[in-house]
This record gives sequence, C-alpha cells and structure tokens, in this order.
Amino acid sequence: MKCSFPAFFASSIAVSVLVLLLHFLLQKNKAVSRFGISCFYFCVVLALLRGYLPLDFCGTLSEGENGLSLLESSLHLTKTYYLTQTAPVLTAFFRRTLFFVGEVPVNLNKILLAVWAAGTIILLWRQASGYFSCKKELTKMSRVEDTETMAVFHKIFQEIFPRKENRCVVVRSDLIGSAAVFGMRKPMIILPNAEYSNRELELVFRHELFHVKHKDYVCKNLCGLLAAVHWWNPIISYLFPKVMVQAQELLVDYCVIKGRKPEEKLCYLECIQKTVKHASAKKTRKISIAALGNGDRKRDVLQRFQFIIAQNVTGFTWKSILIGCLFFVLSFTFVFEEVVYPEYDTYGDEVFYFVEGESYYIKNGKRFDLYLDGRYVYTTNEIIDDFKNLPIYEEEKK
Repeated sequence: MKCSFPAFFASSIAVSVLVLLLHFLLQKNKAVSRFGISCFYFCVVLALLRGYLPLDFCGTLSEGENGLSLLESSLHLTKTYYLTQTAPVLTAFFRRTLFFVGEVPVNLNKILLAVWAAGTIILLWRQASGYFSCKKELTKMSRVEDTETMAVFHKIFQEIFPRKENRCVVVRSDLIGSAAVFGMRKPMIILPNAEYSNRELELVFRHELFHVKHKDYVCKNLCGLLAAVHWWNPIISYLFPKVMVQAQELLVDYCVIKGRKPEEKLCYLECIQKTVKHASAKKTRKISIAALGNGDRKRDVLQRFQFIIAQNVTGFTWKSILIGCLFFVLSFTFVFEEVVYPEYDTYGDEVFYFVEGESYYIKNGKRFDLYLDGRYVYTTNEIIDDFKNLPIYEEEKK
C-alpha cells in the first residue's frame, strides 16, 4: 500500500467514474427507487471516501539482473499499467527548462504545480472565509424564544434523539433564505422569516434534525474540501457537490415521510414549496449549505416532489449495498505509472541525462556514488569536474 502521484491521479479518475455513474443513476427515478434511497447515499459517501484514499495496493517495479521485475507484496489488488510510450515523452516535455529565476530552473511541471496549489489555496480560503462570515452573522441573530415554536422543536428533537443532550440552537434569519443547518459541534437550526403553522414547523424541524443525525454538514464540507483539491477536474469540483446535496435531500425526505399518511405528505410538499418561494424571493444567501428549500435547480426540487409522492420507494437493500461496495473495491484496481527503459548509445553503453534536482552524489565511505536523473551511474574516488556543483548527501534520497 502506498500513496503517490500516480495513485492520486488514479483516485481522481476513480472518483470521477463513480460520480458519473451516480449522476446517471440519479437521472432515472425508477432506478433510484429500486436501488434504494439509503443505498444511493451510501454509495455517494463511498465515492467521497475514495477521494480521501489516494492509495494503491500492489507491488513495486524494480530493476534486476534480468531487466524490470515486480516485487512481491502482501496484497495484490491494484494492477499497474506501465506507460512506456506517451508518458516518457510527456515527462520530458514538462521537465524541459523554460527559463531561470536566478539560478533555479523553471519548467512547465513546476508552473502547473504552482497553479494547482494556488487554485487549491484560493478555493479553501473562499470556503473558510464564507464559513466564518456566515457564522459571525448568525451568532448576531437572536435565538428563537417563542414558547410554542420551541415546544414543537423539543418534541421533534426527543423523537429523533431520545437519549441525546440537546446542543442545537434555533435562530431566525433570512441569511440563507431557507430553513437550514449550520455548524457541527453545536448545530444552528435556521428558520427563515416565513409563516409556518405548528404542523409545518414539525416537518421543518424534522427535516433539519435528520440532517444533523446523518452528519450531512460534515459530509458536505468534506466534499467541498475534495472539490477544492481537485478544482481542475469539473466532475469532482462541480458535479460531485450537486450529487452529494441531492442525495442528502432525497434521503432526508424519505426519512421524514416514511410511514406518513397522504395528507401529511401533501403538507410536507406545501411546506417545501413555501420555503422554496421564500428563498427565491430573498437575495441574501452567502454560502451554499444543505437547506430545506434549496431551489437552485428546479429539476432537483421536482425530483424530490416525485419521490415524496411515490408509493413504492425503496430505502435499503443488501443487494445494492454489495453492488456499491464492489464498485468501491474495483476503483482501487488500477494505477498508471511511467516506465523509462535504459537508453544505449552506438557503443552499447547506457546513456544518462542530467536532471536538475534529481542528480547528486552520495557519500560511500571515502568514495562517492554518482546519481543522474535519480539513477546510479558509478562510484568515483573524487568529485568529477563536469559534476562538481552537484549536491552531496550522506545517505540515499527517499
């Protein structure tokens, strides 16, 4: 098991494939209904977990007496596809020095790495600043002290968390424009300035407390973090958060209306519709969080309505769980790595190239082992004039 750039790249491909499959499944209401709402969300969480496991489980390539060979490892799950044609050409292209900053050579590889790091830092900064800005404004909001409203809240809280201490805070604000949950350790239940009946309040609180129970705020933030790291991949940075939010809303809706009578489902539909209209009329939303009236995409809201009305929606099946686990395991079964075979001149001698940062000496007693491009060349008694400026290390670089 190891973590490396090829493994990171493979995890990006794997998450993209999983998200595309989930997105395709999400377009088919009947398929999601048969697959199971809970199982669908379970698979979304597995896709998220895959992004945080940029690992491969395979042997490693080494050079022996008979050429390249694969070292044995305890777990042979990942198959390595060694690229011997395109990858070396691309690597040489990206490593080619474009210009110097002082004495430091700059190549396309370093430029792209800097761009990726800058993009990730900017997005993480935007997420953090949005979070703290929203938190600062919400803490200024007065808590809901209406006796009747809080009585409804405590009643629903005890139903969902019968043995848990209530650490939630209920505030009223149009900062989000919709009923929503904010925070993890001490969740804030945000009520918009919309007129809800006690019956509707029960449904609103039930919806938001199921978000708290499922730890949806945590999962959504983890998805946002993954999207920031993979900002260059539109499937992860743009599509994955949308699939995550819709999966969360479908599961919460299913939990709210499970076992409910038709008139209660109708009341829930009217409650969502009222919240969507109120949220659409408000332009104060500053960050995107899981919300009851998340009406950014009408198709998503319409899909929620269809599942609420549907009579035979499946929640959980072991078959679907096994299918999700199978795809999760299969996502670890490939990784791409570059292989550069030795190059020889017309006399049959191996050719070595000097690469800045990958060429150095290693002290070997009173002698020196010369490495060019990270590969051992030979051992010399003294520093060679042509390579006198290379760094000298006491032990081999890791």
